[in-house]
Amino acid sequence: MSFSRPGSMNTSPGRQSTRTPRIYFLSISCLTASCSNFEPCLQLSILACWGRMISPQVRGALPTAVAVALCVAIGASVILQSESAVNGSDHINIWVVTHTHDDVGWLETVDGYYIGQVQWILDTAIRCLIENPERRFTYVEIAYFYRWWNEQTPDMQQAVVKLAKSGQLEFNLAGWCMNDEAATSFFSVINQMAEGALFLHDNLDAGVYPKVGWHVDPFGHSSVTPSLWADMGFDAFGINRIDFRDKDRRKANKELEFIWRGSRSLGSETEIFAHIMDSAYCTPGECGYDGNLQIQNDPLLPTYPLNYVAQGDAFVKMARSRNQWYIHDHILIPYGCDFAHQNAFKSFDQMDKLIAYVNSNATLNATVKYGTFGEYIQAINSLNLTWPVYTGDFFPYANNYGEYWTGYYTSRAQLKGYVRSRAALLRATEFLVYWAAKTTSPTAQDTKLGLEQLGLLRRALGVVQHHDGVSGTEKQAVANDYYLQLYHGTVVCEELSALVLSDIIKSGAEGPQLHQNSSQVFPNFTSAEEIAVVVFNSLGWERDVAVSVPTNLTNLVVHDAAGKTVVSQLLATPSYNPEYFNITSHELIFIVHLPAFGYDTFFLSQGSGVAESEFVHVTAGDTVIENKQLAATFTAATHRLGSVTIKDSDKVLTLDNNLVQYTSAAGNGEPNSGAYVFRPAQDNRIHIGQQKTGAYHSQDWHFYLKQEKYAELDFPLLISMPASQPGVHFADTFTSSTSHTDVYQTSFHIWRADGARGWSQDLWMNYAILDPAQPPLNQMTGYEHGSVEVKPSTHFCANVEINFKSGFTSTPHAILGVESRELNAHVFTATVHLINQQTAAVNVCRADGILGGWQKSIYLNYVLWNSGSTLNPDHVQAGSLSFSVNTTQPHQVNITLENFPVFSGMVLATAMSKSGAVYVVTSYNSTSSGVGLNIHSMEGRPWNDEITVSWMVFQRNTVESPVMVDENITTTVTSGPIVQEVRQVFKDRYAVTTRLYQGASPEFQYLEQTFDVGPLDLGRELVSRYVTNITNPTWYSDDTGLELIPRQFDPSKDEPVAGNYYPMVMGSFLNDTSSSISLSVLSDRSHGSGNLGSGCLEVMLHRRCLQDDHFGVGEVLNETDHIRPRLWLVPTDTDESAYNLRRKLSLELQNPATVMYGKAPAGSWSKSCKTSASAMTKPLPDNVHLLSIKARNNSESGKIEEYLFRFQHVFEKDEPTQLAQQVAVNVTDYFVSGAQPSLTQEMTLSGNRDRSSVNRLPWRSASGDGYWPTQSSYHKHSWKADDANTVQLVPRQIRTFLGN
Repeated sequence: MSFSRPGSMNTSPGRQSTRTPRIYFLSISCLTASCSNFEPCLQLSILACWGRMISPQVRGALPTAVAVALCVAIGASVILQSESAVNGSDHINIWVVTHTHDDVGWLETVDGYYIGQVQWILDTAIRCLIENPERRFTYVEIAYFYRWWNEQTPDMQQAVVKLAKSGQLEFNLAGWCMNDEAATSFFSVINQMAEGALFLHDNLDAGVYPKVGWHVDPFGHSSVTPSLWADMGFDAFGINRIDFRDKDRRKANKELEFIWRGSRSLGSETEIFAHIMDSAYCTPGECGYDGNLQIQNDPLLPTYPLNYVAQGDAFVKMARSRNQWYIHDHILIPYGCDFAHQNAFKSFDQMDKLIAYVNSNATLNATVKYGTFGEYIQAINSLNLTWPVYTGDFFPYANNYGEYWTGYYTSRAQLKGYVRSRAALLRATEFLVYWAAKTTSPTAQDTKLGLEQLGLLRRALGVVQHHDGVSGTEKQAVANDYYLQLYHGTVVCEELSALVLSDIIKSGAEGPQLHQNSSQVFPNFTSAEEIAVVVFNSLGWERDVAVSVPTNLTNLVVHDAAGKTVVSQLLATPSYNPEYFNITSHELIFIVHLPAFGYDTFFLSQGSGVAESEFVHVTAGDTVIENKQLAATFTAATHRLGSVTIKDSDKVLTLDNNLVQYTSAAGNGEPNSGAYVFRPAQDNRIHIGQQKTGAYHSQDWHFYLKQEKYAELDFPLLISMPASQPGVHFADTFTSSTSHTDVYQTSFHIWRADGARGWSQDLWMNYAILDPAQPPLNQMTGYEHGSVEVKPSTHFCANVEINFKSGFTSTPHAILGVESRELNAHVFTATVHLINQQTAAVNVCRADGILGGWQKSIYLNYVLWNSGSTLNPDHVQAGSLSFSVNTTQPHQVNITLENFPVFSGMVLATAMSKSGAVYVVTSYNSTSSGVGLNIHSMEGRPWNDEITVSWMVFQRNTVESPVMVDENITTTVTSGPIVQEVRQVFKDRYAVTTRLYQGASPEFQYLEQTFDVGPLDLGRELVSRYVTNITNPTWYSDDTGLELIPRQFDPSKDEPVAGNYYPMVMGSFLNDTSSSISLSVLSDRSHGSGNLGSGCLEVMLHRRCLQDDHFGVGEVLNETDHIRPRLWLVPTDTDESAYNLRRKLSLELQNPATVMYGKAPAGSWSKSCKTSASAMTKPLPDNVHLLSIKARNNSESGKIEEYLFRFQHVFEKDEPTQLAQQVAVNVTDYFVSGAQPSLTQEMTLSGNRDRSSVNRLPWRSASGDGYWPTQSSYHKHSWKADDANTVQLVPRQIRTFLGN
């Protein structure tokens, strides 16, 4: 593409040299003269202007006086402006890192972004680099670069290679995308990174590879990621989005840079230097030339004021302010943002001018240069500083109070499941391609086509690993495009896998063809034919598998290759499963044993068949299903799963399972729950905001989100109290009343009671609904609550008596609130005058500045308690505080809380006056350790009084509800030779199938739960909650499926539910060493998971929100999909076998057996096909997983010349099992002749470099470990050619080898 190049700092055809005056020469002339005062410096500036800036042509055209006057003005401007420069400061090195962050789909599709934006970024940026060797540009997403590269001429491609090898163009990260870190599996992360790195290796040059990587936009950061990047040979990792409080702390402590020890198992071996963006990844406003900011340094443009000095000074000032957060004098300034530099000519030209000015002005004491992230890291490394070591991750991410980005762990659950299953398909197909290529003789054309088909799905999967892809945070149209790309890749990969397995099983040149869809063989199936069911196991271990065949036939018989009948079971497809119900009526299930990395064949024929399993409707009594390992009880009391017995040890795990829906927060002035943010709605507080004019404010607030809870109340009683903003506004005092309260809505009325008018602060309203089933009353005993009618009054105050329903043994405390009900323009306050064990005298007064009375009854709501009452201190704390006052000003008192676990509790308080005066109380600065109260008299005169304030602080109520009350759950059960199964319909669109398979193998020690859910009720977020008797659990969630991370429930977080959610990529488990029992929950896709109390684990299944959360996608997450997520519940003892079982089952769930179908005349299949085979002579050790086999084609012949093999140690260091030890595998011993790999070279994890050639930068650790990584540490387990195909693995290690 051809572009007309605008003028720049350098002489070019687009702009003549006579049009390139540069004002910064003025400051140079001043500095070189070492001017000490204004006049001589101004004279030098005038001369410099005359000689250097005013060209001969211009000097000849202008009258001399005019030219001199112009120079005087310019010189004075420069000198005067330079007075604002920072003098005497330490020198600072400023690295301008020009970059673009190109989302691989988000608001537009991938191709839409490329056509509309990305191609112009690369076109213009590359040309700008060619033009000026001082410039630098950073690029990340190879999914886009791949498209652009294929459009370029050979000359341009060579120019790009030259730029990359010189360092002007840096491929930072160089994955297919910038992947998400919470919803991605480590397998898919490695694949997408390798796809990008190998594209550069194969198409640019072997010497072009990423040395650093940054993740500036993913929403939180995994601890596995830095360890993977270290294994790819990276020197450093840049991140950005961490909890805002953590970032502020790190700024204050100068800990934005550190050594990150990502893997607890591998320790310092995979440490990497980490840099956290101090502010964001986008251009600061002081140099926003990639946006609308313009720099002007040309005096011959007199109508556009010169601004380069002011901009340069502001730029340096900004850089200095940010540099104070680091321990050195270097600062990285990002120059770019989302899809930045679409006209790179402009943005480079503008930045050139800024850099030239700053570098020419010695008074600024700063050096600015273009740089890459890699160059910045090299500079920091050369300082030889000592760095702290951090072990852990950065989840959950919150960018503000109440805004935890934990919703995207589950958002678009259907897409998450599809992505995971496509990754399994890709892996199985790659294994079959390897086996076929080694043992059959595919043509070069077939091989080339096969690799192209694999590439289509691999690239589609690479795209959707993007942090706005599998995360579920993209627009619906973009999600549809992801599905389409994955579908196209699926079709060709399924065809390829069927073709290559057909070739593998054939005994001769001819044989039947396999299909991956049973619908391709069942039509026209006759009794003279048989259907072959070929089941392929891609794992390196033998396994037992339950095979499910969807069918409309009820007369099928299963037999093996020897003709022996295989036990099977026929189940009707449930009507709540639309995926199959409208297509196939039944499911035929049988259990098979499969060889390692091999297949077996079973046959279906028409005959007498097996009787369809009968489902019995359960109406009373407990229901038990069991197999040889477990017995699961569904209790009559709840109609739900209640417990599981582990038969080997006879231990009983309480397992109360329920489907619960959180209500999505929406509106009311607080953050919304949306695609990114999970925020369940909460009662007890609403946001009022500012009221800058006037004193009165009315706020209507609807209860429509809570109507299920309060619909049984005839008339909810409510007490409210304003909450003032801490800081300068703490002395503001307010009072409030409510009106029109019913089960749907209420109106709050607020009055500023301290005499001032309006308020500029962010005001909140705390309230309690006096419902015994809701906070705070549900956490109290021995209390009394009620309401007293207050008759109309002609006076602005009335005396009210409360007669207690049952006397207290001591004087109670009282919290009061006034409901004006029909008087929606009246505000009242209430103060206790006298109180004893049987009665209380209360003054109720208008508090809205009106001295008149009221014409309709109002109501005084109250709650009373005393020392005989019991309060749950983790949920509600209460008491009283007495003091004397003699003042005319609002009086402040502080209440101390005893280890209140909530960050900011709801505060209600009422004053009692000895004198009978009337007071209002406002809370401020509510924290977990205490709360402030502001008390103000309504009398408007000096007050001398003894006051007692009764107060109560309680946790907010999170709005949730069971999907269905227990007695309305419909339960049916069946028992057969293959499965025992319970089907439960909670209500329409909410169903759960729980199965126990009847296999003898320990592999069947799990309950399989399949959830048929959706579309959800609008504004609901569905969880499966498991309440166990594991009383002292250690809770673990997995990190990308590779490592387990111990988690700790923190009830003090400002969002106690959402703030305690973590990613669950493949599983989560509770472990109780005291009772020697554990529960693992394994998943077929990513979810959010939380342990919200001792022994309680919940998994979020699906989300359908009410509003957008306003973080960029601009679209409500209103998913109406029906989804079928699957969980395996694994109750075990806590002995060694439990750890072994958990790891193996997780891999089996992630890598299901591949089932294919063929049809042939009865008895003929075995004559033309091998019915069973394995590529291995024996199973791999139980701790070794053959993670992947990727074919590499480096020649024009189309033949596969090399493969990348990845071997994984599946256990972590210090797991209490003998398998968590170093292991050695000679691969020659495990593969059959012809399929044996010959390992020639160990590679980095991404497969693009010889591992022995990698020399990572060493960093000095503050932990006392010296410099890490040393080259000996990085190559500690390096393979050598004389190892004769032996691979050694330490726990958690993944090693990559090139073989042929």
